Amino acid sequence: MISSTKEYATYIIKSLNLNNQPVEIVSPIECKELVDVLKEYLLNSNITVYVTFTNFINGYSDRGKEFYDRLMNDKFVRITIVSSFTIPKSKGYIESQTPKMRSYFYNNIAQRVMCAYPNTTWARRLGMNYSELKKSIIDLSMKENYMLKYIDRLNSLPIRSLYITTSLGTNLKIGLTKGFSFNSGFIKTVDDISFLPNIPALEIYTSPLKDRVDGVVVGSKPVHINNRVINDFMIEFKDGKIINSHGIDSIISMDESLNYVGEIGISIFNDMVFYNTLLDENTATHLALGNSYNMGILKSERGKINRSKHHIDLPFGTKDIMITFLDRNDNILAVFDNNEVVFRNNDENV
Repeated sequence: MISSTKEYATYIIKSLNLNNQPVEIVSPIECKELVDVLKEYLLNSNITVYVTFTNFINGYSDRGKEFYDRLMNDKFVRITIVSSFTIPKSKGYIESQTPKMRSYFYNNIAQRVMCAYPNTTWARRLGMNYSELKKSIIDLSMKENYMLKYIDRLNSLPIRSLYITTSLGTNLKIGLTKGFSFNSGFIKTVDDISFLPNIPALEIYTSPLKDRVDGVVVGSKPVHINNRVINDFMIEFKDGKIINSHGIDSIISMDESLNYVGEIGISIFNDMVFYNTLLDENTATHLALGNSYNMGILKSERGKINRSKHHIDLPFGTKDIMITFLDRNDNILAVFDNNEVVFRNNDENV
């Protein structure tokens, strides 16, 4: 597997398909090693680069509205580096991130990518040294998406719901929109430029109907959010809304929209625990509370999915997870079991 910082940086930049656009690298100061390699590569390619350290103690007096308005006019691209157990984000950085900018990236006006990189504190929390954690992160990030071999077949089926169970107690039914498609990997900007928004990208995902999630979800991996660790969680849904929960009060109390599901993502299970949402959501099937994505959803159906300014992924997949793909009459079309998809009534199983 590829495990050098330089090769990882090259992969990240190539995933953006830059078109002479300025780039902002946003990162905690603990990941300066990767920032420096990315910056050198971009400058050698005659790309304008801005570096913003999210936890830089003095803040960024020059990162105000005019600065970002100018960058948005130039169709700037953002590389966001995430790392667990870092110094918290500074007030100056938080105040610089305006609703207009969030809308800019949410509406795919230009490319963006989020990727992970280690720090020494994070490595110690996992009982690893820095080099070991770096190799684990880069190897996972460069891994081939095994779920892609199923996506075309699944998207050809009239799937209208998923029934999901695990030995931990998950027993959940999720209703899906008419004519939806599972998505994975590259998406496109409004200018038709393909880019990879998340690295790694080892899932297939869609946005469920807001009012058609029923049953219980039991977490399978710790969740690291806002420098807090949620070691276990349970959520019960009825008609799409959370009616009972354990372990996630700090999340759902932030906003009413976080009481509804915005995404269901299916991933091959890997028992490695990173305490990092970006990585852990790619090693276990997960749902996200909060905002839904329009990708793969018919325009006529987009009013039926959840909207929020938040999107929080919660892994619940296990080695023995079973996902049944059902049509509108609850007939079985395919089953995901033992990390494989088996299609019914057809000899062309993948």
